[in-house]
Amino acid sequence: MWFFFGLIALTLSIVSVLILRRRYRSGGELQSLKLEDGHIAHIRLNARKSKHGAIVGYQLSVPCNFTSTFAVRRETWFDRFGKNLGITREFSLGESRLDEVLYLDSDQTIVSLMFRSESDARKALNSLFLREGNTQVLLFEKRLWLDASGNELPSGESLRDLVTNLSTIVRCLTQAKYLSSEADPFVRPATIALAISMGSAIFGALALIRLPSAPQLLAPHSMGWSAATIGSALAIGFCLLCWRMLHSSARAHRVLAELLIVGGFGAVTSTHALMRDFNSDFDQQVAVTHTIDSVRVVEESYRCGKRNRSICYRHFVALPNNTLGLSRIKLNRYEYDRLRSVDRVSVDVKPGALGWPWIEDVKGR
Repeated sequence: MWFFFGLIALTLSIVSVLILRRRYRSGGELQSLKLEDGHIAHIRLNARKSKHGAIVGYQLSVPCNFTSTFAVRRETWFDRFGKNLGITREFSLGESRLDEVLYLDSDQTIVSLMFRSESDARKALNSLFLREGNTQVLLFEKRLWLDASGNELPSGESLRDLVTNLSTIVRCLTQAKYLSSEADPFVRPATIALAISMGSAIFGALALIRLPSAPQLLAPHSMGWSAATIGSALAIGFCLLCWRMLHSSARAHRVLAELLIVGGFGAVTSTHALMRDFNSDFDQQVAVTHTIDSVRVVEESYRCGKRNRSICYRHFVALPNNTLGLSRIKLNRYEYDRLRSVDRVSVDVKPGALGWPWIEDVKGR
């Protein structure tokens, strides 16, 4: 079961990567642009448009025969938060004024070494980010991309300046001393951690969907609090384990945030589902029958569906004086049709494998 949901999570991750690759690889028509030094740059310029067709930004790229992947973007409050807590480690770009405003999103030392060693690359980077709206320089699929926001595409001298700066960074990157087969140390542990997190969240979400048909507990809130406590402890422990694996990463803060939010939800809901199922499925003890008089079998309608346009029904046995600690016992449609005319029921209660009593059956008397 866990393997199945982990497989779903990995499949979703792979599909997301393929969509991202397609987005960048197919962006814009290939064009040739002659630079001032006589070099011919083969560029792609792709407009990003809103759903109404208005230009909201663009992506500009030049070829780059460099095997690693990295991004340089404007530093956010979340990046600073991660650094101040010691969660992440950012490699330097070689100048304090650049390090204050830009964030090197890479865990490969060769990339930081290039920017620290090559003043031309730092000057080109500075020129790119001096322009308002330029948000990110990204190396992906052997092309160096510039992501920018704005309502018009660059042209003429403006376009030539952007391409010149990108080409300068490419020239520095592709020097023989920086060409390396160093693997990104972030990818494998992050993929495993996020797959487990997503798998638990999917499992927990499906468990919530089938919660109405699960056996009813006499003390549901007690199990809920216990599951929340255990699940939170598991989520925090998993985050600490992942932090130990990723503590030297520039991207650890983003992974840990996903683990706390998505993984925390999955840990709590999955723990509750497993506790609930184990409590009833492995309960081998004898049921105790309680006979209750003066009950009402109720069919209650309520609005549901999109914009509350549909009518749904819930069925339950209303109990007098909070018998068994409950005000009602939920029924499915079949049980409601079987009990709708009775005013006295017998309820079979089992103590539960984990100690939470649950209702095995409801019969009319």
